[in-house]
Amino acid sequence: MTKSAQDGPVGYRTPVSESPPASEPPAPVRPAAAGKPPGARSLPRHVRVMRRISGRGLPKPLCAVAVEPGIEVPAGDGVTMLTDHYIPLAAGSWPTLLVRSPYGRGFPWDYLFGALFAGQGFHVVIQSCQGTGGSGGELEPLRHEGADGQAAVAWLREQDWFTGVLGTIGPSYLGYVQWALAADPPPELRAMVVQVGLHDLHAFLYRGGTFALEDALQGTAAMLSFDRGFAGLVRAMFRLLRRHRQVERTLPLIDAYPPAFGGRVGFFDQWLTHPDADDPYWTGRRAGAAERAVATSLVSGWQDICLDQTLEQYRRLRDGGQPVRLLVGPWTHTSAFDKGWPVVFADALGWLRAHLGDETDRGDGPQPGAAAH
Repeated sequence: MTKSAQDGPVGYRTPVSESPPASEPPAPVRPAAAGKPPGARSLPRHVRVMRRISGRGLPKPLCAVAVEPGIEVPAGDGVTMLTDHYIPLAAGSWPTLLVRSPYGRGFPWDYLFGALFAGQGFHVVIQSCQGTGGSGGELEPLRHEGADGQAAVAWLREQDWFTGVLGTIGPSYLGYVQWALAADPPPELRAMVVQVGLHDLHAFLYRGGTFALEDALQGTAAMLSFDRGFAGLVRAMFRLLRRHRQVERTLPLIDAYPPAFGGRVGFFDQWLTHPDADDPYWTGRRAGAAERAVATSLVSGWQDICLDQTLEQYRRLRDGGQPVRLLVGPWTHTSAFDKGWPVVFADALGWLRAHLGDETDRGDGPQPGAAAH
């Protein structure tokens, strides 16, 4: 296992390790508290509980956090995207993290990104992609993410708390939306943390030349159900589990899959009927290369289904001379956010502080290059 120094809360450094440190680091100096803005409310109860029971191995929060939920933000085509703003309750100016998701804005994003990063001194904006989580429009995976990401940044520019310093973070599909934004990066975008992410939907769905049925079924079930809360997701996954064997043993697949979702899904039909990577259908679902260097941290696992795409991005950015870091650990596509979270969170926090903070933070965070666990 390779270990490297990472940022903890301001005032100390903690080594990267799969195990939490043996002793508590010195308590950080906390910023002065700030009042709760109009329209903001306390964190949801389940998030407050998670902060109490899941903090082992994580840096202590620097400040309290409030949230302003359900903000209506116009998308690139004029539809409304629902957005939650997590607010660090501390005096001062803070950078902003943008998280855009087709999997709702609640658990686990409200805890993993909203509460934890806002507690470390970031404004965190979590937005539901079109057709999901109460946002307007129709769910057409990956099609609108570039334009809608630009629209979200345009809205940020109008907020009096936005300092013009922006980062992005998120896994899987939440990684793709970052690549889509970085293809034409707004001047405010300084850093990205792409965790177990993809940039090419066809390459994800047709790995090895055959349709990745199980991954496509699970991802689609999640997109269709997450906006009904965690209970809705559980129900959808149980239905998928009951129908999975029937689907995988029945041909043609396009007629076999609907019972897994309770009906036919238009974009799933499109995935099945466009198997050729050169088909124009995939053109808008494959993120291009960034026009400007953005400091990028890539996270994957040895058993991650997106490992190949992560390594491809690392090689491209490294060979292009762009600031890029790669962290690979003993994780699957999901376990990086469970057993691996203390390592993944510390690495992301250090990278974001180094590239979104002031000059005194430069050089203190994780450095470009590769780190393996």
